[in-house]
Amino acid sequence: MDLDQVLAWRLNPRIAKNMLTQIEDDSEKQMQWFLTIDKDETKRYWIINYNDTPIGVVNLAEIDQRNKKCTIGYYIGNEEYLSLGGLILPFIYNHVFLELDLDMIYGVLYEHNQKMLKLHQFHGYRIIENPNNTPLIQVELHKEDWIKKPRNLKAIAEFE
Repeated sequence: MDLDQVLAWRLNPRIAKNMLTQIEDDSEKQMQWFLTIDKDETKRYWIINYNDTPIGVVNLAEIDQRNKKCTIGYYIGNEEYLSLGGLILPFIYNHVFLELDLDMIYGVLYEHNQKMLKLHQFHGYRIIENPNNTPLIQVELHKEDWIKKPRNLKAIAEFE
């Protein structure tokens, strides 16, 4: 994984404004982060490649095999390929539901991230009531909802 590229993408204001955590421009901390996640069975990270060009990052976190759920995150860092953003998620959903055999993807996103919210709704996410009056929206995608639509199951990719 090209950690310098990932750090540069992650620090891009277009991406950072939608992230729940903010990071520093520090290559040493980036390396420490990578060494930590590389050993953590509850997290997985991949570089998104399109025609052999790295264009972004996708990850799973809070992988819980017992309760069969996880969170997901992704971003397109290479601005040339922003139009592919909506096409990436079905591949990871199928990995989660068909290969890892989990039953739910859950998470939160900022209210201002309306494009992502609309994409999540298009993919079948349920919006969960947010009683805390925060600027975050809770969402869930259930395996049973995803696999009902045969077109969803066509997006298959290798995750190494």
